Amino acid sequence: MAEKLFKAKIVLKNGSIQEVSVTASNVFNAKELIKMQYGNPRFFAEPKEVR
Repeated sequence: MAEKLFKAKIVLKNGSIQEVSVTASNVFNAKELIKMQYGNPRFFAEPKEVR
């Protein structure tokens, strides 16, 4: 399966919003990777594929 780039916006503990990007095979895996990397953050914008 081809890897794709996904971007999402998360809310940091200090309240600021940060855009993050991950490479994953689908949107579900992208969200899971973000949760693992950032400790289950609150999402401001769900992951979307970047074309």
